[in-house]
Amino acid sequence: MNNIHDTRQAVIDALQKTGTPMDAYQVAKATGVSPIQAARTLTKLAAKGLVQTDTQLGAEADLSAQFRLAPAPKDAAGG
Repeated sequence: MNNIHDTRQAVIDALQKTGTPMDAYQVAKATGVSPIQAARTLTKLAAKGLVQTDTQLGAEADLSAQFRLAPAPKDAAGG
């Protein structure tokens, strides 16, 4: 990946493509980044509310936590 934005987008794309929860190892395989980089990116995306997990995330990236895309926010106009 060329930069952090490419990595974030690749992770989001991988989650979107599968439509099922994925852990860092699965995301790493789908995106070509290391498992630790995938876990760090997933943790950052979760902090921003872009992905969700049922795992309590700590300071360290959890390689086995399952992540899924967060539901899209509803349109303020009722859409």
